[in-house]
Amino acid sequence: MSKILFKSIRNDKLTPIFLGVVAIIELLLINEISDLQPYLSNWGNKTREILSLSAPSDNLYGPGAAILLIPFIWDSPTFFTANLFYIFIGTIFYSKICQNINATKYRYVAYCTLLLNPYFFWLCHSSQDTVLEFALLMVSIYFILNNKFFLFCIATVILSETRSQYWVFFLVASTIKIVMSLRNKTKVKKVFYLPFIFLLGIMAFNQSNYGSPSITLFAGETFELGQSKYFYIAHPKFDADVMLGLASQTDTYRSTQAPENFTPAQKNNYYTNQAILSIKENPKQAILNLMQRVDSYIFISQKVPNSPGKFKLSKEGNLISIIDERLSWSLVLGSLFYQFWRGLMLILLISSIAVLLHKVINDKHRIKTNDIWLLLPWVTTFFVIILFYMETRYKIVPELLLPVFSLLTISRLKK
Repeated sequence: MSKILFKSIRNDKLTPIFLGVVAIIELLLINEISDLQPYLSNWGNKTREILSLSAPSDNLYGPGAAILLIPFIWDSPTFFTANLFYIFIGTIFYSKICQNINATKYRYVAYCTLLLNPYFFWLCHSSQDTVLEFALLMVSIYFILNNKFFLFCIATVILSETRSQYWVFFLVASTIKIVMSLRNKTKVKKVFYLPFIFLLGIMAFNQSNYGSPSITLFAGETFELGQSKYFYIAHPKFDADVMLGLASQTDTYRSTQAPENFTPAQKNNYYTNQAILSIKENPKQAILNLMQRVDSYIFISQKVPNSPGKFKLSKEGNLISIIDERLSWSLVLGSLFYQFWRGLMLILLISSIAVLLHKVINDKHRIKTNDIWLLLPWVTTFFVIILFYMETRYKIVPELLLPVFSLLTISRLKK
């Protein structure tokens, strides 16, 4: 049996399938030890609306996740089969991306960086859409690495409508393709404009059905939370949307909420204005909030929030109550292993970039265009995060590509 497994790893054609099976086993183990339930059920009602050929009843989140659940509607209410399927698909395409690394030992390390990230698998089990984001992003990157831009657009528009942060990645990728064509004095392919056409079409659809062209009508409330005058106290230790509450909740320190008779579009605008007002009234806190988001996104090695439990700020804003520490060995050890994973990833990334810059400056080494695609999801997400809100679940998928970039870079430079 061990010989069969070893041969399957050595065979690059079988490796993606083998690693996909290992990822499924990891997710099944998480399902056994986790105190949380699979959470894809959050999209079930929207999936049923789409199947009835009706426009989704709200646009708090895009319909991407609901579309991906269509083949699994029979597995409600947990939809755990979908979790297993999409972790398998994502791992297969992640493995195919890793196969761009020619040096065998570096390629194997790249394979392992996915499987040895326990907190990622935890989120693929219980977070609302992490496993869907993972599958779509890996498919998206695979297609653009292989110059299949139309297929890249199909995968990425669904990705962007699953996690709206990826609209920035989608549009920047298209812009890079257009600029590269102009610089090389080649004809700009019409397909490179497709992301902009998708965006305009979706905005028109949203305006017609929800009264606002906004990609997501939850953006205002997220923006307000990230600009709260107490955000820097909550993060990185506590879960900010639990500790501070959402802007629409009545049992928080906030003195105003949007009127109940407001439409979702009006509430979105209201909370956007509240966020801007908070920045103006609390400039010192706004700077600290920004510093915290930058630090949490790039430099911190622990997951954010650090503490797994529930902690609540009083209405007066002067007392933090411990509601539930929610400590278990599975959570503590998972957080510890993730800290090891991210610490090593940061060291590897910084080292590879330093060596690469040295080669570029002193040896006139040229950075390959395809390498940019591995960094772009993480870089573009950074700009969304520092404006809106930060938690590890918003960065953990794009950062999976950073070790691949680092190992690919080191492999090429050593050669």
